Amino acid sequence: MREQQDNRNITRRTVMNGRRCVPVVFLIAVLLIALPFFAIGCGAVPTFWPKNAVPASQGGRSPLRDIRSNANAAGVELFIIRVPYAERAALQSLWREADDLAFPVLLRRDLLDNGIRVAVLGVNMSPALSKLLGLKSPENVELASLDPSGIAVDQRITEPLSRRQSIQLQPGMRSLIAPYMDRLPEIPIFESDRGRISGRSYRDALGYLAVTATPLNDGHVHFQLIPELEFGDVQTQLPIIGGAIVPTARKPTKAFENLTVSARLLPGQWLLIGPASELPTGIGRYFFTRAIGDTEQKLVAIRLASTPKDGVFNGNDHGNESWTDP
Repeated sequence: MREQQDNRNITRRTVMNGRRCVPVVFLIAVLLIALPFFAIGCGAVPTFWPKNAVPASQGGRSPLRDIRSNANAAGVELFIIRVPYAERAALQSLWREADDLAFPVLLRRDLLDNGIRVAVLGVNMSPALSKLLGLKSPENVELASLDPSGIAVDQRITEPLSRRQSIQLQPGMRSLIAPYMDRLPEIPIFESDRGRISGRSYRDALGYLAVTATPLNDGHVHFQLIPELEFGDVQTQLPIIGGAIVPTARKPTKAFENLTVSARLLPGQWLLIGPASELPTGIGRYFFTRAIGDTEQKLVAIRLASTPKDGVFNGNDHGNESWTDP
């Protein structure tokens, strides 16, 4: 009898322990199922620069700053310069002052065919760039188009004409620079590659530049820029990272690798990329131009401020004094 009673007690305790284990097992199963969705959520929204950028021109001071970089990163100042139609001559003057011969002739031709121009500037501030960085929006702007509440339909006309962002670029890490953050309902793209024309439409598209920076042993930093489009609906992808499948969800992308720009810069030098003309064709039209008023364009100016070798680049020794705030 005593042995039977002991067996009943053991069975009862086993059942109770099993009941206690059920919630724990259930919780572990839920976490295992939900983990990929957390991973998807984390990978769904890439970071586009400029982010929390500030006006470049502040109280007559130089827009250039000293940047203290970490052990491996290149310190970069990113300027997104808005060029109204009335100031288009200043942009053309800048292209004349800059050097585009640092790039292969075939690449320059392909870029121009696709509405993009690229050039390098030295460490001294050029007069045309100084003017573009110092442009201010007029305090009183007449907006003909108002909605019923009296609020201007397009508020971008009153934003600062140039914005500055300090970025630490880790070696090999991609950073995304979007001149315009608004998505276009549809972008019909006709690409020109060595004279061959191809076309396709991209829905709900955003144009940006994928940038990587690699410090070199001689003190230069090698920059690579690839124009890309993000478009369409969010799709789940299953890339293998570190031997494990990491679910991510984001919009599909199109990289224009034939337009890849490569440049070697020393601290203080600038890399410029923007529209090839007042009314560019190809992807340059959608990356750097919007129809606001007459026509508005944007220029991306990347200044190498410091490298892992020099730690701090003192811009005042390299032409900051030539900055003027119009």
